[in-house]
Amino acid sequence: MSHEIELDGELSARLHAADEALVEEARARGCPRCGDRLHRADYPRKVRGVGEAAEIYFARRFALCCAEEGCRPRVLPPSVRFLGHKVYALLAIAAACMAEVAHRQWQERRRIARWLAWWREVFATSAAFTELRGRMATPVDCESLPTSLYERVRAPSRALRFACLVAGVAPPRAHGY
Repeated sequence: MSHEIELDGELSARLHAADEALVEEARARGCPRCGDRLHRADYPRKVRGVGEAAEIYFARRFALCCAEEGCRPRVLPPSVRFLGHKVYALLAIAAACMAEVAHRQWQERRRIARWLAWWREVFATSAAFTELRGRMATPVDCESLPTSLYERVRAPSRALRFACLVAGVAPPRAHGY
């Protein structure tokens, strides 16, 4: 039984490029503590939930640290590939929570229950969701997240719909780190 979703190379590359853009935006703002310039301080991630072909795009979490000696806070820019410190890729979490078949096939039902709780309790009360919900013409049913968001995305392919969903879920860039 597979716990992975198959991501095509193009989608994985686009998510990687989007994260690169987010890290460069954060670098341009400078250190949130002292304002000095930021250096790259990427670190390896062993992500779960993506196929072997996509692993290269998920191998490193982009991060920054202050150049000023003595300051050095780690800055983690928003990501469309990762959901905080979770080991599964954000796309895999979204796909598993939305797939009815996931409840039958995944042996880790408690994990999916935790992820669904995150969508419906944590994400539903977050600033990112509040901003996203404010741009919607009709209310979003918080009890059916993430499916209720995914159903609103219009794109020519399922992969692009997932990419749009993930881009909408990532923390807003304007709110800093």
